[in-house]
Amino acid sequence: MFAFLKNPHNQDLLMKTIRQVLPGLGGLIVGLGYASEAKWVMASGVLLNGLNFLWMVINNTAAAQAAKVDSIPGVKAVVLDNSAAGKAIAATTTSPTVNPVEKNPGV
Repeated sequence: MFAFLKNPHNQDLLMKTIRQVLPGLGGLIVGLGYASEAKWVMASGVLLNGLNFLWMVINNTAAAQAAKVDSIPGVKAVVLDNSAAGKAIAATTTSPTVNPVEKNPGV
C-alpha cells in the first residue's frame, strides 16, 4: 500500500502534502462547527510537530541518508568506510550499491 514511500523524493512530497492539507481541513472543521479555531490550531500544531519529529527520527538515520544518496540519478554506488560504523550502515540497507570500501576495491 505504501510502496511509493520507498522513494525518498515521495517521502518529502508526502510531508509537504500533509502540511498543505491540514490548514484546509482545519478551515472545514471550524467552519462546520466541529471544533473552535483555538482547539484546531492547538490540535494541528501538536499533530504537525509530532509528525515532523517522527519523520526526522526515521529519515535522519545513517542508513536512510545513504539510501537517499543512492537514489540520486547518476550515483553508481555509495562507498562507506571500512569501519564498524560503515559496515553497520551497509548491513541495514537493502541496496546492493551501498557497500563498505572492502567490496569496492580501488576506491
